[in-house]
Amino acid sequence: MNFFRYYFDKALNRKLIAIDKPIFKNNGFFYNISTTHDLDKYFLKKDSFIDHINVKDDLSSVPEGISIIPILSNVLPVSWIMDATIVIDELDKTFFESIKTIKENFSLMFPKIEFKGRLIVKKIVDYDRIFMEDKYMSFFSGGVDSTFTVINNIDKKPVLTSIWGSDMPIDETEGWKNLSDIINQFSKEFDLEKVFIKSDFKELLNIKKLNGEIIAINDNWWHGLQHGISIISHGVIYAYKNQIGNILIASSHSTRDLEERGVEVIPCGSSPIIDNYFKFSNCKVIHDGFDFTRQEKIGKILDYANENDKNVYIKVCWESISGKNCSKCVKCCKSMLGVLAEKQDPNLFGFEFDESILDEIYEKVTNSEDYGVYWDINKGNYWKHIFERFQEDSEYWKEKKNLKWIFDLKL
Repeated sequence: MNFFRYYFDKALNRKLIAIDKPIFKNNGFFYNISTTHDLDKYFLKKDSFIDHINVKDDLSSVPEGISIIPILSNVLPVSWIMDATIVIDELDKTFFESIKTIKENFSLMFPKIEFKGRLIVKKIVDYDRIFMEDKYMSFFSGGVDSTFTVINNIDKKPVLTSIWGSDMPIDETEGWKNLSDIINQFSKEFDLEKVFIKSDFKELLNIKKLNGEIIAINDNWWHGLQHGISIISHGVIYAYKNQIGNILIASSHSTRDLEERGVEVIPCGSSPIIDNYFKFSNCKVIHDGFDFTRQEKIGKILDYANENDKNVYIKVCWESISGKNCSKCVKCCKSMLGVLAEKQDPNLFGFEFDESILDEIYEKVTNSEDYGVYWDINKGNYWKHIFERFQEDSEYWKEKKNLKWIFDLKL
């Protein structure tokens, strides 16, 4: 750590975040952070880790300026919003230069927020490593977006990269076992390598406090600022070690969403104008699938599975910590309805579905004030795209009385 700069800035009463050199142990990287008192409330703890739990390669040769990127990516937004200085010893030159563009694009996305802060690096290193342009890794949760991205790039044989600590909390061992079993089955079904990474990155920051600092933008910290660069950064170490030239991250929104909302960019921490500018050494990131709506992705997944005789468990649920779909929450119901709209059986894709669920969905979307905003069919476009798909072939569905209400909608 550049202690001189740290204590010099501290003497000037500047907000400071100092990150020590990563400690390597058993293919894990451990980080320690120091902050000035005025930033303490934004951190739940001052240490963090990222552990490659099924990787046999020795990662000890990965240089400091690369292995620091996961923790740095997690705290950069804190620096920007709180006008704080981050102090580190070493960083990859390409990533250092990409930060400026990422920060500027966040400013375009959230014009009501002033993105300040600065990064002080004692040693900026040009890690001009040879990366293989034909090697890919893809972040994979088992959901619609990430499953589509893998299938959309199946010819590239991407390495599946899943994070225990993202959707599944790190203290949920049984849930992770179930989820990892689903991912293992998918990797076998499609003959793909996989990487499991355990990380406490979602337990480092005090999200409740940070949400209070950005209340004016009508978004939350995780969705608006954190999740894109934080998730991507988890692939940096493995990609560097294995000379992987491309990292894929699935889109959440689509070009059609832009058109329907009449905007040039949708505020979101994972966006083409953020993810595609995340670079390190000679590796690039690709925000994949932005030209497809969620419903179109569902259709492509089902078509591929049927045409190639593949079993696919689409794991979408965030409500259940079991690692499986609950088949009751709004996200499960949207997904089941989306599968049904493609004239396919949701039971074949990881759900427990019967026609009584259609009546439950009708009850909830027509009384969304009682069940919550996510059941409101006028909020967000995913409902609309599902209903449009049904309405494309009203003749096919005319015998389904519990779907009649969908055809009465004016979209």
